[in-house]
Amino acid sequence: MRAAYLIAICCIGVLVSSTGTPKHDSHPTARIPVARRTPSIESRVNHKANATVPLPEVRYKVYVHSELTRQPKALRSDEHLHCHHKAEKPWNVTRHVNGIRFFWNAEGSDLAAEHLRRVLQEAADTWSEEAPTLPDIVLEKSDSLILPSTLASGIRNGRNEIAFGEPRTTLPQSEVLAEAFVWHNHTSNEILEVDLLFRAPSAKVSWFTDHGQHSSDAFDLHSVATACIGHAIGLGISDEHYHSTFGLSGRGETHKRTLECGDKQAARKLYS
Repeated sequence: MRAAYLIAICCIGVLVSSTGTPKHDSHPTARIPVARRTPSIESRVNHKANATVPLPEVRYKVYVHSELTRQPKALRSDEHLHCHHKAEKPWNVTRHVNGIRFFWNAEGSDLAAEHLRRVLQEAADTWSEEAPTLPDIVLEKSDSLILPSTLASGIRNGRNEIAFGEPRTTLPQSEVLAEAFVWHNHTSNEILEVDLLFRAPSAKVSWFTDHGQHSSDAFDLHSVATACIGHAIGLGISDEHYHSTFGLSGRGETHKRTLECGDKQAARKLYS
């Protein structure tokens, strides 16, 4: 199978995108690690019949949110915020009148379940306030998640999930904090499924969630969750460091819990 791959690594983060058309499909059930190769088709597995149905119109992108290792230059007093931001593909509003359901649990996060749910809901509400027609993001706690084990296969797991675990992407000089896996229909130009994987706490990465628990050595989960949900509703990675979806977060940084002009304009463009 031949495919073309684009891996854009900038000062703003990493985006892995799948493009191209396969020459043949002699191994339709082949599993390809997400971080290294991204397939241009998806195989939908029928576990009862042990069969696959290729879906060439389905592709996915991986938005990687990582550690900010060098502070960007501050805006001068005579400079203005740039509001340009890339709005990519939205959810089909008419198909999700009852909301977009995300399954989640706190396993591996070192956080109380209710505490985590509140952070995720507040991050989702931040976007809903700026996008009039965005369907409600409904958070449903699940005792068992398919994610993250299925991400290594490069296929959809059948539902939107939020989990903590080891990232699928590695960067040479920066810690990966979260990954947003966004599957979309290339023909109808709509999002089909999103999985969000946050880095499990470790010796190198720890999280805080409230301003009262601020730590200069930890990362603000609220800020990173706001960025990931931005990708989950269809925004790309911004090239402006003050945008929530910039792609990088510094230790102790909290200002990306709120949206700037580019974030807001892109959300309204998708869901006006």
